[in-house]
Amino acid sequence: ELLTAVMKGHQKYFPVSGADGKLINSFIIVSNTRADNADTVRVGAERVCRARFEDARFYFEEDTQKTLEQRLPDLKAVTFQEKLGTVYDKTMRMKLVAGALAERLCPGQKAHVVRAAELAKTDLVTGVVFEFPELQGIMGMYYALGDGEDAAVAEAIREQYLPGFSGDAVPASDAGAVLSLADRADNIASFFSIGLKPTGSEDPFALRRQALGIVAILGERGYDLSVADVMAPALEGKESVEADVMEFFAQRLENLFLGRGYAHDLVQAVLSIAVKVPLKDVYARLDDARSFKKHEKYNDLLMGLKRASNIIPDGYDGVGVDAALFKEDDEKALYDSYLKVKDGIEAKIKTSDFSGAIADTTLLTEPINRFFDSVLVMDKDEDVKNNRLSMLSEISATANSIVDFSKLLEQDD
Repeated sequence: ELLTAVMKGHQKYFPVSGADGKLINSFIIVSNTRADNADTVRVGAERVCRARFEDARFYFEEDTQKTLEQRLPDLKAVTFQEKLGTVYDKTMRMKLVAGALAERLCPGQKAHVVRAAELAKTDLVTGVVFEFPELQGIMGMYYALGDGEDAAVAEAIREQYLPGFSGDAVPASDAGAVLSLADRADNIASFFSIGLKPTGSEDPFALRRQALGIVAILGERGYDLSVADVMAPALEGKESVEADVMEFFAQRLENLFLGRGYAHDLVQAVLSIAVKVPLKDVYARLDDARSFKKHEKYNDLLMGLKRASNIIPDGYDGVGVDAALFKEDDEKALYDSYLKVKDGIEAKIKTSDFSGAIADTTLLTEPINRFFDSVLVMDKDEDVKNNRLSMLSEISATANSIVDFSKLLEQDD
C-alpha cells in the first residue's frame, strides 16, 4: 500500500502487479516526448521513484520507533473540532460508544473492540499518514501488528473507515464493524449537538455519507440492531438533538428505499418505524407488504383499517375497552375477532414473520367493514363512543405495528 501510494500519489506512475496480485519491480509512466528519449526518461523516473521510496522507508522506520499506545497522548495536541475538543477527546468518546455497541453485537469481542477504539486514531500522528492521508487505518493496522497487538484489533483499525463510499465493502469482522459504527455515530451525534448539521446541499463534515455508512453496515451485516440502537450511546447527554438525528436518518432511509425500487406508498408505510427496528426487519416488512398488495382481500382490508385510522382523533390514546358497553352485535363480533388474532400478530412480529402477521390481520377484513357499515361510532353516549374509539385505536395500533396501513394505496382491479 505504501509503495503504491508513492507511485500513484506522488509520481502519477502506474504500479504493476503479477499474476498473483503482488507488486513486481516495474512501473509504467506516460511521457509526452519523442520515442528516442525513452531511455533517458526511464532512468530519470527510476531515480526519482527510488528517492521517493527511500523517503517512505525513512518515515516508516521513524514511525516504528514508538508504539501506537505511546502515541495516544500525542492526540491531545491535535484538534478534532474547536467545540468538540481534541482527537484524544474524540477517542475517549469512541471507546464508550464502541464498548456499548460491542455488548449488544459481539460481547466476546468487547475487549478487542475497546482496544481498537483506543488506538484507532493514533496513526494520524505518524509520518507516513501525514504524508499519505489515504493510508490512515491501513498503516494503523501494520503498526498495531508490529507492536504485538491482537490481529483482531489490528484488522478493526484498518476496517474502521469502511465503507468509504457508496457501494464500498463494509467491515468483514464484527470488531471492525462495531468500530466503524461507533466512529460514525459519534461524529453525527457530536456535530448535531453543536448545531453543525447538514443544510441543503451543504455537508462539510460528510455526515450524510457517514449515516449511509451506518445503514450499509446494519444492512449488509444483518445485525439485530436499529439505527436508534446504534445512535443511543452516542446521544447520551445530547438528548436535545435526538429527534433531529432520527429525522436525518429517516430522510436517508427514505431515499435509499426509493432508490431500491420500492413504491412511494410502501416506503411511507414503514418510515415511522424505520429507525426504531432492525434494518433487516424493515426490508422484510417492505417485501411482505409489497407481496400483500396482490392479495384478494388487500383493498377490502385497507378500506376498513383506513376508516378506523381516519375516525380516531389525533393524539387519542383510548380509555380502555369495556365489553359491557357494546350494544351492537357487529361491534362485539369485531372485538372478538380482534382478540383472537391480537396475540398471534404480536408473536409473529417478534419473530419477524411479517407475512404471517399480515395474514392474521386479514381475518379482520369482514368484521371491520361490517362494523363500519352498521355501527355509528360517534354515539351520543360519550361512554359508548369512547369505548368504540378505544377499540378501533387498539386495532389500528396492532395492525400498524406491522406497517402503517393508512399510508398504503388501493390497487386497481
